[in-house]
Amino acid sequence: MAQDNSFVVRFVPADRGVKSEARVQGRIAFPDKRSPQPNAGDFWRVFIRGENPTKTVFFLTCIEQVEQPADYQSPQPAMKPNNGGARKEQNGKGNGQKSKGNDRNKGDRRNSDRAKRNDRPQSDAPRTWSFGPSTATPPADPVAEKMFEQGYVFAPGGDAYEQATAWLTPVAKVDLANVQFAFAQRAGATDANAAALATEMRAVLVAIDGLKAGNTKLAADLKGVSERDREAAVEFVTAKKRFDAATAAKQQLQLDTLSYGRLKQRYAKDGKAEDAEANSHLAVVKDELDTRRIAVNAEFEAAKNAKSDAEMARHFAYSVEEVDRAVAIMGEFESNELSLANFANDLKEKVRAYEDLIHRLRKAA
Repeated sequence: MAQDNSFVVRFVPADRGVKSEARVQGRIAFPDKRSPQPNAGDFWRVFIRGENPTKTVFFLTCIEQVEQPADYQSPQPAMKPNNGGARKEQNGKGNGQKSKGNDRNKGDRRNSDRAKRNDRPQSDAPRTWSFGPSTATPPADPVAEKMFEQGYVFAPGGDAYEQATAWLTPVAKVDLANVQFAFAQRAGATDANAAALATEMRAVLVAIDGLKAGNTKLAADLKGVSERDREAAVEFVTAKKRFDAATAAKQQLQLDTLSYGRLKQRYAKDGKAEDAEANSHLAVVKDELDTRRIAVNAEFEAAKNAKSDAEMARHFAYSVEEVDRAVAIMGEFESNELSLANFANDLKEKVRAYEDLIHRLRKAA
């Protein structure tokens, strides 16, 4: 979901990972470590999550990948100063010949002209775009700040599952590439609180593995249903979701209509039946309800017809029992996906808490 202070940037290669193509409020901007990591060339809707302690770098939380905006312009490249004239003057005419007597005056005129040209504004830096909130200091983000905190160790991995697995898997061979992480692992090996958090992370990983295995089996079971029965099941599930959403919208419209009636009665009770401002407010509410009613009723009828067609297709499939089995499989699969999303969020918080604890232990050592 887009934030009120969000904006679109294009990411380009950086020395480590990617960065925004144009500077954000005059600063280089990188995606923060805990948000989705974009590829070079991608356009993403982002918002400013935090900044480094020296306030020279912004960290951006990536919300969603988008298409290239129609009005997007790449930043202008920096203009390099032209020192060719100066080098030529130092070397005379460049062919070893001596300068004539009046070359001194010509050189003075050239220096004067060049000084005038240097007074003109030049683009010495990439274009700076001002996006997001107008405040100079964005809201603080603990993760972004830790990226520049001395000695703070992040687990390797692209998501919380890989990071948790890295913490729970002892480094087999210590070398220059992993020595800091290996010492961070050892810091939590003898701490009771770290052990408790590690147990919680391991339990979540087991639950995630179980759900993934279950979904793999469900996908295989669904593939075993005939194509015609499977298509009928998909049509039935889609139509049912649409009908349920249309029913909910119709019920909400009814509640809002009752609220309008109560508001009208309250205005009448308060002696505002002839009040111009009250009547104007009522007219606006009524117009909005009438507009919604047309759209809601049309969608409800369309959803009801689609559900009826889907039920008919279910009865004319090869096997009603197989269609119902496929519907049950898809329902269980969707439920597992929701549980996986919840476990992933929980694991992200546990990994963050574990890394914070390891950092405190290492500082106290």
